Amino acid sequence: MSESLSNRHSQILDDHRRLGLVLHELENCEQAAEICSQAESLVPWLKRHFAEEEEPAGVFESIERHDPRHSHEIGILVGEHQAMLDQVDALANMARSVKDEPGLNPELSESVRAFILALRLHERKENRLLTDAFYHEEGGGD
Repeated sequence: MSESLSNRHSQILDDHRRLGLVLHELENCEQAAEICSQAESLVPWLKRHFAEEEEPAGVFESIERHDPRHSHEIGILVGEHQAMLDQVDALANMARSVKDEPGLNPELSESVRAFILALRLHERKENRLLTDAFYHEEGGGD
């Protein structure tokens, strides 16, 4: 793997580790206002992260060039990016609409849980793709 690709790979994995911390904070929010704030701050971060993966000469293009058998999987992941952005935006809107209610709205709690689960699954798929594309050796060894 070239040094540039290795650096990109490391950056994506580092972003995923930081995302895990943010999702843990979101998961532990006890008020709608906290959820709203966390979701709103997550939007620009996710946009930057997804753009770095999707941009020309970005990580996904590098993976496809290195190992074209991943093209279909990359297409699915790119589609999930927009779904994740839509979901976090909807989560922020929902939290904003109930932020003056006491306690934590059950529907909002379920939406938080669903968003976190979806994003964690997406992240795992990306991590598997990165590992497989850059560290898979054809033919195996002894």
